[in-house]
Amino acid sequence: LLTMTEPRKRLNPKHRLFVRHYIRHRNASKAAVLAGYSEKTAGSIGNELLNKPEIEEAIEIAVAAQKAWWA
Repeated sequence: LLTMTEPRKRLNPKHRLFVRHYIRHRNASKAAVLAGYSEKTAGSIGNELLNKPEIEEAIEIAVAAQKAWWA
């Protein structure tokens, strides 16, 4: 379902995984762990990633694509 064009190109593989898992679970800590980040730092990393403009944009695009698919 992630049909990102420009934002996806700017994300590294871990960031793409984070976006995919965040869309599914709506939990930044869980998404960070599932993307391969340490459980010890998942909370802070998840919050940090959510504040990155490229991650924010990728999440917005993915959510819009999901909504369009279900419409």
